[in-house]
Amino acid sequence: MKHMSLLREIQDDLASPASDLPCVLLRCKILASRLGSAELADWVNWELHGYSAEQSVPEYRRLTITYFASFMNLAWRHEKAAIPLQLVPEEHREMFREIEFRDGIAKANSFANGKGSIEVQRPELIFAIQGKMYPGMDCHGVWGEIPRTEFEQLTTAVKTQILDFALKLEEKNPAAGEAAPNSVPLSKEELRT
Repeated sequence: MKHMSLLREIQDDLASPASDLPCVLLRCKILASRLGSAELADWVNWELHGYSAEQSVPEYRRLTITYFASFMNLAWRHEKAAIPLQLVPEEHREMFREIEFRDGIAKANSFANGKGSIEVQRPELIFAIQGKMYPGMDCHGVWGEIPRTEFEQLTTAVKTQILDFALKLEEKNPAAGEAAPNSVPLSKEELRT
């Protein structure tokens, strides 16, 4: 039986409906080591373990979020009212449109494969909303909801990044994934393009 190259294993794993994205990223970690690519190794580690607060996140990790609030008084109760953006000061509106997902890919995968939307509790915003939407009612909770499709899109973007990279590598040097330690199968410039 013929041994499949690392690049082909990565491609086949990504094309499989049962693709295990953290496992594929671990294969990419091996590939980064064989290629001597610190840039690829860093990206793989960030995707596996998450992005720190100091790092900028790729565009595909900016997810759409919609914020809601609950209100009540002695006579009425409103469990879920969408917060209109015009109530939010303009300098904070972008925060109310999208959220940066910084956690590792395993968590994104879990959210993508679950049911319903993901809730992000924001109790610190209660006082910002208090008296603005329903002046005669008390605000009791503020939360954001991220649709699961946002996480599906995130995981698909990561898979596409990996697949595009593996296909380009294979085109330039089909044996690049099998490189011996301390060899240079591709130049740093070739790894970027």
